[in-house]
Amino acid sequence: MAVVSDQATSICSHCDRAIPSTNLDLHFAHCSRNLEKCKICEDMVPRKFAEEHFLSTHAPVACSLCSETMEREILAVHRGENCPKRIVTCEYCEFPLPAIDLFEHQYVGTGQNYVIFVADILDSEKEMFMRVDAMES
Repeated sequence: MAVVSDQATSICSHCDRAIPSTNLDLHFAHCSRNLEKCKICEDMVPRKFAEEHFLSTHAPVACSLCSETMEREILAVHRGENCPKRIVTCEYCEFPLPAIDLFEHQYVGTGQNYVIFVADILDSEKEMFMRVDAMES
């Protein structure tokens, strides 16, 4: 339940919050001495934690897989969908490998499978001709 107050309020010029007018001078002295507005998100942050706030919230981070630097908010998407070194599984042989190597793996694998397929066909035809020859003799 919110308590409704009949006190007049004023806006603090430092933090832009509504403060009871009777406390404004005391609030402003404390507020301007101890808090600062983050230049990026405009949150009020204790001065002694301003650098920590920036580093933990806004500083660019490097992907642990590919070392690309990006904003913290997109790191999870990058690692799950866009990182060239994320591990993916080949849909044909279920072999896990870095995403950057998948195309070459599938291209080489497809070529090898084609050669095996053709060799199997040739072997089958050879067997069929040998059976026909055996029947004719």
